Formats: sequence, structure tokens, C-alpha cells
Amino acid sequence: MSDPDHLHVDLADTDDIRAKLPRARMLLENKRKAAHETQRNYLEFKSLYERLAVIAGELEDDTPAPNLSKKASPIQDAVVRIVSKVGRPMPPAAVAAAMREEGIKVASTNAVNSALNSARKAGRLSKPSKGLFAPPGYEGDTEPNQELLASNGRPHQASSDPGEEP
Repeated sequence: MSDPDHLHVDLADTDDIRAKLPRARMLLENKRKAAHETQRNYLEFKSLYERLAVIAGELEDDTPAPNLSKKASPIQDAVVRIVSKVGRPMPPAAVAAAMREEGIKVASTNAVNSALNSARKAGRLSKPSKGLFAPPGYEGDTEPNQELLASNGRPHQASSDPGEEP
């Protein structure tokens, strides 16, 4: 039985390389998605672990957590929660799309942008680069998640098989 993730290519045969390139592209995309999912799962579990350790008194909480203020508007709390959940820079359109997916009514991307800016001014979010909002103290990559940009915030089910529906 052959490994479905294995690719046999005759590097001396350019026709074989061209013929196998679509499968290689599909495998690469699958591995990229798996790596992204693994990274997201790791970050979610790390956050859970750190919260449990703080509760148990075994770890000092020195990371800024999303501050769900009673003074903030519900939309501001929602944008802070979504950006913190994603854990990396997001443009307002992606935040608005994620809010809609969660069933939160969004008047416009401008309203979301306003809430994001208010949250940034209140120290609840950071702005690592123009047009992007991230959790406070974010020090990772300042490029937005390309998958979020390509899908305008909706989960992107890319397929390298033109006959396959996303």
C-alpha cells in the first residue's frame, strides 16, 4: 500500500515533473492547512494550560488577557474576543466576517473598525501594522493571516482539484 502523502517523481523527466506538479501542489496545501491547524490547536491549548496554572497558583499571569470591560460596548468586547481567539493580526474586514459567522449582527466594516480602534486606544488590542489589529503585546509576524485575507475572514477551504467544490 502506498503512502497517500508520498510523491514519487522522476527528477530527470520533466514530463513526469509537470504531470506530478498538481498533486505536489495539493499535498503542499494540505500540509500547510495541517500545520496551521496544529499551530492553532497548540496556541489554544497553551492558553488553556496557562490559565489553569494561574488558577492553581503555579504560574504568574504576566500576559495581558483580553479585558472584557463592563464599560465597553458589546461590539468592542466581540472584536477583542475574536482577535484574541485568532491570536494574530487581522484586518477589520476579517473581524467583521468572523463576527457574522458567529451570528453577531454587524452594521458595517466601518463600525467594526471603529470598535477595533476604540479597543486599541483602551489598551485591549494592539496595532502591529497599518490596518491590522492583534492581541495586546503581540510580538509575532506582523503580516496578516493570508488565509483570512483570501477568504475575507471566512474559513477558506482551498482545493487544488478544479472539479472539487470547497
